[in-house]
Amino acid sequence: MTYKDLAEHASQSAVGWIVAACLLFVGGLVRRIFTNQQTIRDNQAANDASINLLRLEIAGREELRKQDRQHFNEKIDDLKASIEHQSN
Repeated sequence: MTYKDLAEHASQSAVGWIVAACLLFVGGLVRRIFTNQQTIRDNQAANDASINLLRLEIAGREELRKQDRQHFNEKIDDLKASIEHQSN
């Protein structure tokens, strides 16, 4: 084998390694993108569930506020009636 043959063989081998490395890089990149998309979908689903729980909690608290307002308004009306009764 001459030096020319060795150089040609080495360059073909180097090109093969470079192509293989590029293909592996692209494959890893595609895998990472799809994995990230799945993670994003999973996180979005978890966030939606959290938002729904918060909405239910807000609705429950609003119902309690309405009951409290009604109770306080009844007490205020009772106090007003009592004050009017005492002044007459």
